[in-house]
Amino acid sequence: MAPVTFSLREPRTSDVDELARVHVDAWRETYEGQLPEEFFDEHAVEFRRGIWRRMLTNPTEGLSTVLAEDEDSGVIGFAAAGPPVSPEPPPLAAREVYMIYLLAGHHGSGAGQAMLDAVLGSASASLWVAARNPRAHRFYERNGFRFDGVEKADERVPTFLERRMVRP
Repeated sequence: MAPVTFSLREPRTSDVDELARVHVDAWRETYEGQLPEEFFDEHAVEFRRGIWRRMLTNPTEGLSTVLAEDEDSGVIGFAAAGPPVSPEPPPLAAREVYMIYLLAGHHGSGAGQAMLDAVLGSASASLWVAARNPRAHRFYERNGFRFDGVEKADERVPTFLERRMVRP
């Protein structure tokens, strides 16, 4: 089997459709069975298009975004981080990882690590991760993040818990 290759670059407005598709597909791969089907339907794709369009045409100050792509599949993942926006951010977190998703077929390729490094570097940071996502927990723990005991439920799906992780 040939090694998996990918490249990183800043997303452009011309990537909005692909980013929205990958966003919803990665959510389906990660959260199917934890979230209702409406999180993965065409309305969800359209909602993600709007988010990406706004992020790329009117980025907030300090926002770092990156996408991973390969020449055969196109966009395979993305990440974004910036100033803390969560209520009551941990005092030592200079940045917050807003999102990082990689299609399951590319897990283990190094693309997730490369994207995290690109948007965060070695900065102190916080992030929210689904309580029932042990693969992500291990990834973040390898990168120096630890659970700080804070959790929240999604207001639309109260059984979907997220736990905060912090890296000093």
